[in-house]
Amino acid sequence: MKKAILKALVCASALLTFHFSIFTCAQAQDSVFSYTHQGNTLYYIINSADDAMVVPPLWPNYDEENDASWTGYTEPSGAVVVPDSVPFDGTMHAVTEVGHDAFYHCEQMTSVSLPEAVTAIGEWAFGKCHGLTSFTLPASVTAIDQYAFARCYGLTSVTISEGVTEIPYRCFYKDSLLAEVNLPDGLTRIGNYAFTDCITLPTINFPEGLTVIDNNAFDYCASLNSITLPSSLDSIGIAAFGYCESLEEIAIPGGVSNIGQWAFNNCHSLQSITLGEGVERIGDCAFRQCGRLTSIDLPSSLRVMGREAFSQCNQLRHVDLPSSLEEVGAMAFAYCDVIDSLFFPPSTHQMDYAALAVCPNLKVLQLPEGLEKVDSMLLAFSSGIETIVVPSHVTRIEYAAFADCYHLHKVQLPASVTYMGDSLFVDRTPLDTLVMGCEVPPTLGTDVFEHYNTVLIVPCGAAESYRQHEVWGRFANILESCNGIDGTQASSPAVYVRNGRIIVEGADSETVSVYDMLGHLTQTFKQSSTQAIPSGVYLVKVGNRPAKKVFVMNNK
Repeated sequence: MKKAILKALVCASALLTFHFSIFTCAQAQDSVFSYTHQGNTLYYIINSADDAMVVPPLWPNYDEENDASWTGYTEPSGAVVVPDSVPFDGTMHAVTEVGHDAFYHCEQMTSVSLPEAVTAIGEWAFGKCHGLTSFTLPASVTAIDQYAFARCYGLTSVTISEGVTEIPYRCFYKDSLLAEVNLPDGLTRIGNYAFTDCITLPTINFPEGLTVIDNNAFDYCASLNSITLPSSLDSIGIAAFGYCESLEEIAIPGGVSNIGQWAFNNCHSLQSITLGEGVERIGDCAFRQCGRLTSIDLPSSLRVMGREAFSQCNQLRHVDLPSSLEEVGAMAFAYCDVIDSLFFPPSTHQMDYAALAVCPNLKVLQLPEGLEKVDSMLLAFSSGIETIVVPSHVTRIEYAAFADCYHLHKVQLPASVTYMGDSLFVDRTPLDTLVMGCEVPPTLGTDVFEHYNTVLIVPCGAAESYRQHEVWGRFANILESCNGIDGTQASSPAVYVRNGRIIVEGADSETVSVYDMLGHLTQTFKQSSTQAIPSGVYLVKVGNRPAKKVFVMNNK
């Protein structure tokens, strides 16, 4: 009974002495009271440690969506000084915290001075304080909560105290004039969206000891042009530096085993990328649309290249692929307009959908011996390729893998192929010669071939099986490779047709004679090719060797 009377007296005394927005006698430390210092009235509660915390006047109720945390109260303005201590219930209490929303949307406040005893800054504590231009955290501050300085559109510089180890979620989000950030030496993590849309930030010095740059941490920092990542870094998150359009070079330390998805997507000025030994995975779209990147050497530790990893890098000409590479994701090099050669190591066993599609300048390609399947649209629209040798372990060639390859004239398939997918050689793929290693004709999808005037070269003794097949039998010129007609035997010349001309390779300067089916000599030449020749079936004799029959389809 005495305790209840005493508590009531305390409440009554507080009501007479202080202005209350919310007063709950059951928990005296949550009672909001005001104190005026140097012309500005601020609001406080006493926390569980018997210290004071700055709070908004409507604590614990607030309305961030409508910017109404100070509705009905005079917002602090000008140069605000938070006192070292405030009186409550006859006792002075040190100010040690700035609570959530304490100064939320106080637009007329131009600066804030915090006492050295403050250790924590709460969520949205200074959010939308557009009048703030600079801020230095006291050395005592060790914790900052999310959104603490978000949308401070006038903030140009900030110095973070040495005791802070993490910059949290959206801490400086959309601070569009922020041009200088001083990070503490003890910082270990920069959180999700911490500096997103800080569009005028030109550079930032990362301390040695930083281990994590989280998702979207510097996304859309369009002016960021110079950064040095510390050797201590081990994680770069999703879109961490996406749309950093001014960033010109980046060196990623080997401790970062996985480069996050979209990490440097749309970094249009990026010209130089160095990946340290230890990087094992490049995430999906990690360097997508890096339009000024011309070359890259990948580390020997790299195993996985994700989907669209270098897609639309339209100035990328040279890529050194390491012997460790195992997987190449869908569209990994799609739309790389000037890349002219790619040599995949034997270790690569997976190349996904359209990995090399729309590479119009690609002329030299070595597919990996470890490849097990040629995936859909792998080389579609890669019009520079003239000859493809499919590796010996491939069993399936999927939909439209070689469609729209405008210069593809010769393809050699291994004995292991059992299936050839829909629309494989269609849409202006001018296939002249198809060399089959399969004695049993592979199963075919729908509309695999656009025409059947291609010279089909099959294993010795297999011609009849192909001729009897419902689709394969449509080829008018099916030849067996017993005497090396496909060029696989060095001692015999290869004879095939390309663009309406008869081509002979490996003739050793012997005279090549071309006869029509009536036995009339139509052309002779040496180690070269005929001029365009009328459509029809011809016998080609190289020196004194047995004649070989070819079929010519000339559309000119």
